[in-house]
Amino acid sequence: MDTRRKHEKRLENLWVKAHRAIRSTSFLTNCTELKVLPAHTWVPTSVLKYVNWSKARLLQERYRLLNESYRRKTKEKEEKEINFYSQVSIFCSNFEISDSEKTELISKIKRNVKLSEKSRDLILDKKLSKLTSSQISAQHQAQFQVTNLTTMTIPENITSILKKGPNATVGGGPNNISLMASFDSMLKHLTKYLRKQRVPPLKIFHLKGKLISAHQHLSKCISNDKSRKILKTYLDNNPSLVIVLSDKEQKLVIMERTQYFCALKKEFEDDSKFEKLAENPLPSDDKKFRQMLHLVDAYTDTEFTTKNKPHFQIKSSYGQIKTHKPDFCETFPMRPIINGQRSILSNLSKNFLMEIFKKLRINNTINSSKEFWG
Repeated sequence: MDTRRKHEKRLENLWVKAHRAIRSTSFLTNCTELKVLPAHTWVPTSVLKYVNWSKARLLQERYRLLNESYRRKTKEKEEKEINFYSQVSIFCSNFEISDSEKTELISKIKRNVKLSEKSRDLILDKKLSKLTSSQISAQHQAQFQVTNLTTMTIPENITSILKKGPNATVGGGPNNISLMASFDSMLKHLTKYLRKQRVPPLKIFHLKGKLISAHQHLSKCISNDKSRKILKTYLDNNPSLVIVLSDKEQKLVIMERTQYFCALKKEFEDDSKFEKLAENPLPSDDKKFRQMLHLVDAYTDTEFTTKNKPHFQIKSSYGQIKTHKPDFCETFPMRPIINGQRSILSNLSKNFLMEIFKKLRINNTINSSKEFWG
């Protein structure tokens, strides 16, 4: 009896392997039907370094990996099922088991395995559900709603490009001349810094070699997507149009340029929020700031002055339309955004003040501009 029980246990172990292969095949079938890509289809980073694949080509490779794993698992499932049933036949022949008892034995083994593998099967079901929901969520996040407030009819191809959102990759290639100039400038400053830190010349040479190799791969990043060119050509041919990002929603609004500037000007004319300047303060502010930088020459070095030197440019601004307001189609309410990049204090703020603030423990905070002004 112990021998028979031992052989039955062995048959259960064989069906466990077959059951797992069946479940894996079912999982891959569902992935194929639902067009979701599991984690094992990711293309290794080591491969992506040496290929110039577009998004469509990368998806094609991942679907190829999915189909290949499906064929492999299907073959494995068939082999394990054949092995299980052949071993059951041998077992029944050795112990003189009838056909009815054989059927009952197979049902019993499958019930036991189903119970023992319940938690594992549940994990696989949750994985499929998570993959499906994440794909739906990603598709939902990628789709922006486009609202046309003009009298012009926007072509379908332009609308489909805009629905991808402002952060979507829209094709094109790198500007090699600009990229090379920036890279040469970076190498110059990096070499100067490393020499100041007394890094051995050989290490500097090897680091420059690695950066040049990385630059070579970066210069090959070219997409076949023509979305950027199509959108730029359309806007160049229609200079009266502007595309405005929504303030709090995933929406893009197409407006007349005159409407946009009038709405933004209306916001800046609010005396309770903004004060109109009598003259451009940029020349005098630039002169004063450079004088202040020289006051700390005795306590700093040339690198400090280079990193914090001002840009001769005043802050710029743009507006985001408040689509969550019920009457935004008629009144065009705008939220003005002040952009301080590449202005007089941008370098000092990024390289000096922010580094100090990171080390301070600040307990007093505010939640809004209204709270700030009291």
